[in-house]
Amino acid sequence: MAICPGQDTRYWRPEDVFEIPCGHCARAVEFFKDDVRRRCPGCGQIVQNPKITLGCAQWCEHAKACLGYDPKEISLDETHEGSRWHHLAQATDRLHQQDATRLLSQTVAEEAKKLLDDEPAQRPVVLAAALLHLVPGSPQEQRDAVARTLGELAFDQSTVDAVCDLVAPNTRLPDSLEGQVLHDARHLAALRLDGPQNWTPPTAWYTKAGPRRARELQDRES
Repeated sequence: MAICPGQDTRYWRPEDVFEIPCGHCARAVEFFKDDVRRRCPGCGQIVQNPKITLGCAQWCEHAKACLGYDPKEISLDETHEGSRWHHLAQATDRLHQQDATRLLSQTVAEEAKKLLDDEPAQRPVVLAAALLHLVPGSPQEQRDAVARTLGELAFDQSTVDAVCDLVAPNTRLPDSLEGQVLHDARHLAALRLDGPQNWTPPTAWYTKAGPRRARELQDRES
């Protein structure tokens, strides 16, 4: 059978073929928009495609004939999101100039994940902000770096704007659920890294899960 126009590369636009840096060696790996994964020519590791776009192949009964695999037989959502978060973690590692801020950001993200099990906040916004809130530079430089990093990984504009608002330095109390989760996750990360003996509790917790998690961490150390 003939390939449909939706998958025929003759009808593709220039942006449908792009390069993604390998998360292991940083070498550029070329992807077509419908590639699920490719092997890095530099280190040989498998690199997932964070920008995968299948168009009509997601529902067409002839997708396997076009692509060589059936999208319904693989977990594209999991592959897409897992790859994108892997690349975001790699990108933020490069943005951080000190190991201490890199470790703190990773710990904040880990604690945010735990809080998100109980809090109905927007998960992509909270986790991206947790990883990026300590990016160095002036407020404008920080915002530009966050917007550029998320844009390169195909985050939608509403998520980019929400993350930029969360990481912007300010003294306001968190007025969104996403900001409240990030606030509590930062204090929990400090508890983990500083230890109960050196930890200063926040003046207020904004989530119900925050103080429960703090007691869990303190009990673990006692």
